[in-house]
Amino acid sequence: MGRAGRPPILSAHILEALRHELMVSPVAFGYGVGSWSGRILSLHLRRRYGTAISPRHCRRILAKLGVGYRKPACASQHSQGRPTFTQKVNFTPALRRMFVSDLEQKRRALRNLRRLCNSGLPLTPLISGIFDVVQQAVPNCDNKVFLVGSGASPSRYLMNNPELARWTPVHKHYYIEAPSSVSGLRIRFVEPDLSSLFYHVAGTSEDLALPHFRRSEGYNEFLRPLGFDHMLWVTFADDAERLGLYPIWRSAQMRSFSRDDLKFVRLAAPHIAQALKVASLIEDGKPATLDQFLGNPKPGLGTVVLDERRRVVGVDKQAEAMFAEMAIAEGLRPELAAPDRAHELFSYIAQALESIFQDPTDNSVLDVPVIRLYCHRTGALFKMRGVSTRSVEGKPYFIVLLERGELRAHRRTRLAATLGLSATDIALLDGLRNGLSGAQLALNMGITIDTLRVYLRRLSAKLDPEQRAAHVRQFARTTWV
Repeated sequence: MGRAGRPPILSAHILEALRHELMVSPVAFGYGVGSWSGRILSLHLRRRYGTAISPRHCRRILAKLGVGYRKPACASQHSQGRPTFTQKVNFTPALRRMFVSDLEQKRRALRNLRRLCNSGLPLTPLISGIFDVVQQAVPNCDNKVFLVGSGASPSRYLMNNPELARWTPVHKHYYIEAPSSVSGLRIRFVEPDLSSLFYHVAGTSEDLALPHFRRSEGYNEFLRPLGFDHMLWVTFADDAERLGLYPIWRSAQMRSFSRDDLKFVRLAAPHIAQALKVASLIEDGKPATLDQFLGNPKPGLGTVVLDERRRVVGVDKQAEAMFAEMAIAEGLRPELAAPDRAHELFSYIAQALESIFQDPTDNSVLDVPVIRLYCHRTGALFKMRGVSTRSVEGKPYFIVLLERGELRAHRRTRLAATLGLSATDIALLDGLRNGLSGAQLALNMGITIDTLRVYLRRLSAKLDPEQRAAHVRQFARTTWV
């Protein structure tokens, strides 16, 4: 609590929790209203954290966080349409430094997005970076989908979760083949509807949803299980050429998209469209070496079992999702991921593995333990370990373990762009990753220790405003490459 006569000061722990909680509707916490107000936030802080703060002071906190703005007493011509603050929120200097408004966060994300779109990354790491930057400015669901080359049947789906590849046949059924009365949307992913949709850069699901949208079969059988409730869609086109469609989804517990969210995606759309056009022309399926591979622990390992006739006799869910993702990224039929089309997916897997493990100097295939790095033309990277074995009856089998990853150079470029790192920041991270002390790092960079401390504080603010400068060393050792 603060001194008498002054509002209490919130701790860093409570502020960190509020950043996430205010993105959710108050209904999720048991309150009977759909939006945050000073009175509701005051009640929430008292019940959840035992901190008594007046509703008036809570309104200032909401305004500073970008959740709600306090209306000024009078607005001049120069301040119309902009939030004005006539009194500072009573935070300590350390908390004020780490406190970033919603509008400022969007400005930073837009600068980082421009750098990312000018980085020359191939398609898959580019889309991964776009997911990260948009998440900074417009928080959304964990599951993300990007459609590239949209047409009567979108040619390529790129996803942050390989398991989403299983849902592409369901998407095709409800939003390409089924009528609007079943999907709940006014449009379908067919040529006439998409032609009209691409005339608009961005919009929300309210522009597309029918009144019975949340009672429709498409919503309850497809969108609701994935946590998709309301959407902000962005289209990308260049000289009447359709380049992609990005639906940004939020769950039912998250608040609706604001006008600032729409403005952000409209400003970002031209940069993303240009980057998509360049990335689609890059064929990145070049051979890679093991020291260039960085694993992605989230999807885990997939397993495929082939018999002596090179037929697939077993595939686990992880491997099935990875190969379905590869097939869809190549523009093949999305229905390959359907359960009733498993034999087609197995045939695709067998052909892909034979081409990957084939030794050009030997006609015998899959007969020795071997490791292959397969770099897809979109930039997706897979590490495959082949192991020969025999069953109890003596039948020969070949087991392939798959691991999803990315090239070291791609991750380095993506992190530098999405975090807005300068050349000085990169030099600091390289030195810390190599185990240099502060004195050695300052000597190598030709600066003093005091200047080094300033650089570290600035870098820490870019990585995570809530952390101290010591966090930079941990980031360099665990994340930076």
